[in-house]
Order: sequence, then C-alpha cells, then structure tokens
Amino acid sequence: MELDTYISSNYPSKAAFAREVGVSPAQVTQWISKGFIVINGELYSPRRELETQLPTPSKSDGAVFIAYSNSGARGSQGEFNLAEIISGRRHAYVYKAESQALAKRWMRKYSHNPATNNRVAEVISESDARLIEPDQSEYITVDREYFDA
Repeated sequence: MELDTYISSNYPSKAAFAREVGVSPAQVTQWISKGFIVINGELYSPRRELETQLPTPSKSDGAVFIAYSNSGARGSQGEFNLAEIISGRRHAYVYKAESQALAKRWMRKYSHNPATNNRVAEVISESDARLIEPDQSEYITVDREYFDA
C-alpha cells in the first residue's frame, strides 16, 4: 500500500503519523515523494528495502490477502491499480498467506516485475479479496510448503 494511503487510512494527519513514528513531518513528505510503501506494517523503499517497522493500529496474526496481476493492472504512472481489478476490468489472482511472515516473504520475492520494476502485487483486505474472487476456494494458499516447491 502506498505510504500516503496508509497514513490517510490510519492517522488524522501526516504530522500525527510522524509523531508516532518519531520522525519529522518533512521526512514523511520525503518518503511519500520517493514512493515508499507499507507492507504489513513495515515501511519499504521502492526497491523493497526494509526501512522501519511502523506502529500499526490493527496488526493481526491471521491470514493476509495479496492481489497479484501482471496483466496491465497498473495505472498511468506504473503503480498497481486495485480499482481496475475490483471493477473487473483486469484479472488478478488472490493469494492467502497463512501468516504475516509468509506474506512478507512472498511480497519480497514476487511483488515486482523484474523486467519493468513495476509493482504487480499488493496486500489487500479480506473484503477486497472477496470482491475479486468471491469463491474462497479459489485463493492460492501461501504456506511453508509454497516456498519449498
């Protein structure tokens, strides 16, 4: 999720977010302008290098849903476009990681197209996952065996 979206979803302002994280509002603005993203409560640079663990109001140890689409599901500036997928204009697969750790591992390995360096996956809510694939049996399960294959 884009940092700006994360902040607007969980905090009243960028300044409130900056206070909680312990940085200046200018640093937050810089992170946003450089395209930093949040994956499972951790802040990553655009190249998926871990910057810092963020405080999150609702971190759970339950399943994590990931939408993956490498079929032109990006917006005009190369970003992942969940709205295009939910509306049915683009196809996506939904992965259901059994834990936060497995979701992080999957995102580090598969979230970018290596040829274009465009983001092709995003962590999504369970309700968004149901909008994409209403039949839960269609979810691709990410468990420990997934990486051993």
